[in-house]
Amino acid sequence: MNSLQKKILLIGSGPLPDTENGIRSAGGLRTEQFLSPLQNKGYDIFTVLIFSEMISVKKEKNLLEVSRQDSSLLRHIRQVVASFSPDVCIGINTFPCFIASKVLPKNIPFWADLNGWIMAEAQIRAQEIQENSFLPNAWLQEKTILFRADRISTVSNAQRLVTIGELATIGRIRKENVGYPLVISIPNATKNFTLDKLKKEPEGDYNIDFYNIESQKKEIPPMATVISFIGGYNNWVDEKTLFEALEKAMEKDENIIFLSTGGNIDKIANGVFDRFRSRIKESKYKNRFLFSGWIKTQDIVKVYKRSNIGISTDIFCIETETGARNRINEMMKFGIPVITTAGSEIAEIVRKEKCGEVAKSGNSDELSEKILILSENKNLQIQYGENGKRVIKEFFHEDILCEPVENFIKNVQSAPDKGLKPIQMNGGIFSFFIGALSYIKRNGIYLGYKKFCQYFS
Repeated sequence: MNSLQKKILLIGSGPLPDTENGIRSAGGLRTEQFLSPLQNKGYDIFTVLIFSEMISVKKEKNLLEVSRQDSSLLRHIRQVVASFSPDVCIGINTFPCFIASKVLPKNIPFWADLNGWIMAEAQIRAQEIQENSFLPNAWLQEKTILFRADRISTVSNAQRLVTIGELATIGRIRKENVGYPLVISIPNATKNFTLDKLKKEPEGDYNIDFYNIESQKKEIPPMATVISFIGGYNNWVDEKTLFEALEKAMEKDENIIFLSTGGNIDKIANGVFDRFRSRIKESKYKNRFLFSGWIKTQDIVKVYKRSNIGISTDIFCIETETGARNRINEMMKFGIPVITTAGSEIAEIVRKEKCGEVAKSGNSDELSEKILILSENKNLQIQYGENGKRVIKEFFHEDILCEPVENFIKNVQSAPDKGLKPIQMNGGIFSFFIGALSYIKRNGIYLGYKKFCQYFS
């Protein structure tokens, strides 16, 4: 069968980023990263988009939009599976992959894209709200996917390694799949099709309304050095270090202005942004912190047009080490020099490829120094910006990053351990004796006795 004739069921997160709303969630961006290249090549795709918020079910010829809160979610998707009869399924983001794992027949090969490690995200959320009760549910989702998936992609190499560890824990790292690429890393692509189209349009009026902490509209001075933070203030954003560093830099450079889009992330992260704004209210530089809130996609380009520097700060945690940062990738794409705290994979790329400045996590003095170094050196801004655009073009183009998925579609196969009972890693005394008998069979009673003494001496 020609690969273009294969039926692909793609289950991802909605809404997709577009020009009509201000929602550009990490899940929607990641879904588009896989969907758009495959659509452009003419594959027969039925797309299921699962929304976090409550929406009315929308079903068209090759599209289903449904809320994760819908009590009939599983039934809706099972109906799609039955009517569309896919040859392969691509799941994107953890919850859509979890749902796919529950509804797919066992004979349909399944690629699961785990866009961020849910356990690390759940850990930092638990710390934020001081409640651990939802951690088991996060592991239930992860474990269900790990048992079902034929191939897995992660957003970083660090996440790839922890996923391999999880697979070993549940008994899927075994002799049958030696050499099989069960888990690979696919970083975030940066060619957002909507933004690329908008970028080519005439510039027109690139003014955008920003407001200070007291909701007063403010104009940006022509000579200002604009430092921008784009998107949501998730639970791992280090708002304290960000504020302190900016305030120290503002004290020494009166031209520095901070611009922020985004804000709270509903039902996920509500405290970080509120604390950031509370700090600003007490600052003598509060009129130099400007906010737009969540804005339409086309207006993001306007922010980039006026930005001199992009900034991103994270607390040091497992999520930082394993996760991705869309804002940094996108800043680099638009030629904006980056200042970031260390810890993430993309921060290391920024440092190594000289796309910006990297400060130690939690060190506001060092971060402030980095801000001043870059704000005072226009030539360095240009150099870092050009390096960023080069890195994005060479390593983060969506067509290149989608190749492993497309190869999976062209050469569909199940994992070598498909259908085998996972090895029981915590099987108790029975499993111990089975292992002991196997050792004695291979090595003889004497060595078996010595090994027994070694274990229990």
